[in-house]
Amino acid sequence: NLKDDDCDGVVDNTKGGGTNSLLRACHQSKGCSLDASGKYVCKGACQAGTQACINGNWGECSGQVTPVVEVCNGKDDDCNGMIDDKPTDAPLCRKQSGSCLGARVPVEVTRGGQTISGCVNGQWRSCDVQDYKDYFAQYDVQEGTVCNDVDNDCDGQIDRDVPMCQATVAGSENLSGFRDAARTKALFHKPSVLAFNKGRVFVADLGNYLIRQIDPCGNVISIAGAGQRGDRDGKGPSAELGWITAMAFADDAPQRLFISDNTANKIKVLDMDTYEVTTIAGSGARGRLDGQGHLAEFVNVRGLDVSADGKTLYVSDANRIRKLTYIKAGVCGGSTQYTGYCVETISFVYKPADANKPSSFDGIAFSGSYLYIVDAGQGSLLRLTLSTKTVTVLKAGLEGPTHIVFSQKKGNLYIGGRGATQSTFAKLYKWNVPSSSLSVLPVTGRLGNVSGLTVAVDSKGEELGLFYSQDGRQSIKEYTFVARSNPPQRCVIPYIGGEPGQVDGPRTKARLNAPKGMTYHKINEQIGRVYVADSRNHIIRQIDSKGDVSVIAGQKTPGFVDGPASGATFYQPADVAYHPTQNAIYVVDQGNHSIRKIDLKTELVTTFAGNGKAGMVDAIGKSAQFNSPSSIAIDKAGDIFVADTGNGRVRKIDSSGKVTTYINSAQASGVGGIAFGPQGALFFVNGKSYDLRKAVPYTSSCKGTKHLGLCITMVVGSNTNIVKDDLAVSDPKDAQGFLTTLGSSVGHIDIDRDGTLYIGMPFKSFIWQIRYIQNGSCGTKSPYTGACAARLGAKKNGGGDKDGETLFALFNNPYAVLVLPSGDLWVADTGNHRIRVIPWRP
Repeated sequence: NLKDDDCDGVVDNTKGGGTNSLLRACHQSKGCSLDASGKYVCKGACQAGTQACINGNWGECSGQVTPVVEVCNGKDDDCNGMIDDKPTDAPLCRKQSGSCLGARVPVEVTRGGQTISGCVNGQWRSCDVQDYKDYFAQYDVQEGTVCNDVDNDCDGQIDRDVPMCQATVAGSENLSGFRDAARTKALFHKPSVLAFNKGRVFVADLGNYLIRQIDPCGNVISIAGAGQRGDRDGKGPSAELGWITAMAFADDAPQRLFISDNTANKIKVLDMDTYEVTTIAGSGARGRLDGQGHLAEFVNVRGLDVSADGKTLYVSDANRIRKLTYIKAGVCGGSTQYTGYCVETISFVYKPADANKPSSFDGIAFSGSYLYIVDAGQGSLLRLTLSTKTVTVLKAGLEGPTHIVFSQKKGNLYIGGRGATQSTFAKLYKWNVPSSSLSVLPVTGRLGNVSGLTVAVDSKGEELGLFYSQDGRQSIKEYTFVARSNPPQRCVIPYIGGEPGQVDGPRTKARLNAPKGMTYHKINEQIGRVYVADSRNHIIRQIDSKGDVSVIAGQKTPGFVDGPASGATFYQPADVAYHPTQNAIYVVDQGNHSIRKIDLKTELVTTFAGNGKAGMVDAIGKSAQFNSPSSIAIDKAGDIFVADTGNGRVRKIDSSGKVTTYINSAQASGVGGIAFGPQGALFFVNGKSYDLRKAVPYTSSCKGTKHLGLCITMVVGSNTNIVKDDLAVSDPKDAQGFLTTLGSSVGHIDIDRDGTLYIGMPFKSFIWQIRYIQNGSCGTKSPYTGACAARLGAKKNGGGDKDGETLFALFNNPYAVLVLPSGDLWVADTGNHRIRVIPWRP
């Protein structure tokens, strides 16, 4: 009040203080109130602030914490005296396909007279079966029981595994476009000819000029083609394709997909190991010239099949049957030392049954001594005996047959084509060769003109079903014969990279060099960014939700320079962590023994802790020292934890930059990955004994080891009761029981919201998945309660680079893992210079 009320000669002061030193507590919201003594009493997270008296007026209330919107975090955010009371951040349920799109974890639900909260101990629980049923009345986790053209289990596939039903496997019936995604979230544009091999379906996506693959889990990826029409050999997206009219597989090593490119008038082959497209026949000119592959000409190839060894091909080309034979240093087209495919036209006599109808050879199927041909114009199934060059009409009166595929074990030919008229629907035929009998497969609904057809078989050659595409429809369907007895749980797909380099841009063209740690920055429920420590490029990369890759900090030349992100330098960064309240990325700059910070708003890089020298010093900021730190994690309070590998410690850094030892070498020798679980426990890997441990604040109920105020227990190691999930193990010896350790050189770890741990394994070909099972099944043990371990990826010395089911996939030095909110698991496949993804499967 600008008065000297206490008559000490100073205006507005505290006792003994100077002018304007008078302070008082304050709070300007409903979260705090004054008690009888005049002190503020606050609820929940709210805190009183402080006001200073300046020139007779009370200033702003600084430092107060006011109510905010309640979220599920174990706190009373809105300061109403109740923790997690009706939180507003209910997440989407994991299943977001079909009619489950938009389903969320319920905040509260009443069942059997009991109120069940969606937020439990500061974490949202996962949606259960009843949650899905409450949202979608027809939900049924056992979809394979009724054929109703509905995705009852919301797994993104309609009527999958319902016998004698047409399932939608991938794509959207009436929505065209391009999107690599899982199951019905993928988009095609004029999908046409198909081929099947070892659980995978290959699709010629004509409108996108791509070859696409559908893996056994339903994930759709593009494996060859640039997305624009052209004629260029090359690897993956570097190749350019035209109008693909036929495809067939050779099962030799390496596996090869032979394709007819009618735009280019060429026959090409796609190597399935490298995705390299190579022309084997066709000069590009349109004509009927036989001879050496590169000189031969084609007119209009409609059908193609190949021998198992890939050395003999047959094509139907404008009502002619032509043969391509691979020769080595042999006679072809005037040369006696030719190596390659030699093209010849097979001469034979064929008298159509109806002279008034044009003949039109379309699909063909090769089987040993015979070539089966469908004549769409005549509506006939033909058999060409290759030794005698004689043609037999096996069946006439078929409606517009255009596609044919042979199933070896039972001798079945499956045929699809066009309806007899524009107003009639197409049919699927089965011709059994041994009995010479024809049947029409019963089809529910309308079958459009078949544009692609292939038969699916298991490893023993038993038929599972027919995959087909239809003119004017943008999905891939399956006519199911037999439900899969053991469908794959998860599959590995390529995402970014494959060759070392530093290339920004679309994910199919981007290049990385030994990527390591990753972190996720959530923008909203649908959009986020992944940041990657691109270690040998000495930079930090960003991958947006479209898969586009860019550099956000660093230069290819290593160094230790702060400043603007574009000019800053790092030295072999090993890990990154996004700090949500600071909008910053913390970088484990391993080669510089430091923790760096990238402010995403100012785009400035600073050194947060460490000084570029290896050492062991607990101090503040640059006075502290680390020794080859390798991993980083941030807890809910915003404090930073570092795996200081060279010192065998877990270090903690608070907001001021103060570095302290959190766990010492007695427990964390050679510490590798660290991560916080859903309940706040810190999980870390002991790099000397190769086991996984958990640290929580010490209480009297601790059943582990007391250590620096923590209770540390072993999760996986020689003293734990753990069972190996032998359903995911290819080595029979592993199935006999879990090894005493995780194995050498354990890498980064991450944990999903259900508490499942994933562990990267440098210098191995797989990663570990560890689940906690309660009264369930683990491998052959049931009922079982405890930790259950499974490998994602097969065991192979030296690693590998193989996609597909996790049982058979191979990695090469998979250093780090990252679980996205969707449940998708990203793997930094360091030795292959790739980011690979294991999509979450409902």
